[in-house]
Amino acid sequence: RESWPAQTERTPLFSLALEGCVLCPTGLGAEGEEMSRMVQQMGGKWSDDFLHSVTHLLARQPSQSAKYEVAISRGVPVVFPAWVKTQWDS
Repeated sequence: RESWPAQTERTPLFSLALEGCVLCPTGLGAEGEEMSRMVQQMGGKWSDDFLHSVTHLLARQPSQSAKYEVAISRGVPVVFPAWVKTQWDS
């Protein structure tokens, strides 16, 4: 059974556009904090670890990272920050 880190503060909801989605970041750098906040405010979950429950890998670009390779092998969609921002704006 997977465990989620305890949330230290509540995140206000902006929309439910990403409800049911679990995004895992790779190679985002400083942009990761903003993406995490946006995902959670749209009802999604954020996991720094590539758990079995991850539904989307969030990457700055295609890469050779271990997370990217696992996502491809499992058929997990790879999305980019622009996709999150599009969900936010819609």
